[in-house]
Amino acid sequence: MANNIRIKRLNHAFMEEISMILMEEVKNEELKFVTITDCDITNDLSYAKVYFTVLDSSRKETVLRELNNSSSFIRGKLSERIEIRHTPELKFIYDESIEYGEMMKPVGDNLSDKFRITIVDLPGFGESPEPKFPWTLDDYMVMLEELVEKLKIKKPIIIGHSFGGRLAIRYSSENIVEKLVLFGSPVTLEKSPTDLKTRILKKMKKLPGMNKIGEYMKKYIGSRDYKNASPTMRQVLVNTVNFDLSEYIKKIKCPTLAIWGDNDTEARIEDAKLMEKTMLDCGLIVLRGTHYAYLENLNQVVSILRKFL
Repeated sequence: MANNIRIKRLNHAFMEEISMILMEEVKNEELKFVTITDCDITNDLSYAKVYFTVLDSSRKETVLRELNNSSSFIRGKLSERIEIRHTPELKFIYDESIEYGEMMKPVGDNLSDKFRITIVDLPGFGESPEPKFPWTLDDYMVMLEELVEKLKIKKPIIIGHSFGGRLAIRYSSENIVEKLVLFGSPVTLEKSPTDLKTRILKKMKKLPGMNKIGEYMKKYIGSRDYKNASPTMRQVLVNTVNFDLSEYIKKIKCPTLAIWGDNDTEARIEDAKLMEKTMLDCGLIVLRGTHYAYLENLNQVVSILRKFL
């Protein structure tokens, strides 16, 4: 029994530390977008299966190969971070149970014993077909309002991450919500200096005959989500990124909990602090992790949510 508890704690520690090593120690940029979803260490500490997922599932074979090529390096770093008599050999395995459209499923599964769970696969994300035209955040809000009404839910508890978090904020600013939970959800417009590549692109587009290179160059300059999106969904992302929610958070009256990763590069921690300071009833918890800190610290997050909800 004691050994089982120890292994369980080690599994959790390995998940957290491997996530941090990939983000802070590994130089391969491809691996910085990996989310560690589970770890299974043998009782004799000889072997550890490390499960992961990636946003772009078409890259899973490449990422799997790179992870296993880096396993000796990661194992060495683990031995420096975790006090253990023998650091297990690592075997990375792609987690087929968690695709991009199901990133909220681990949370829902752990709360389904006390709550009725509905996971919304937003149009253009996951397996749902994209909208026929580039939707704005308000279009997604109307869709969500219609869904909630159809399901006859009076005061929903809403949990959202990233884009879903933005939508949750917009919905909660106009509708009655029981409680709101936000994971890594950008609020304000990020004002950052224009990088060199973008400045060059803008200058090139002004040259005679160069105005058609925009779409081509965007594939190499834009964010990872932007590069992989269709033209319609690219405009959806542009519409969303350019939607400042700083005034809308002031309208939210329900108890709100923001859970952020301390190394989230997609949603700034300043946005979380702004919510804590500005909103009527908002608490902030910062965990070690990335934009997917809620998955990287799943057991802890579920425990927190059970107390909050």
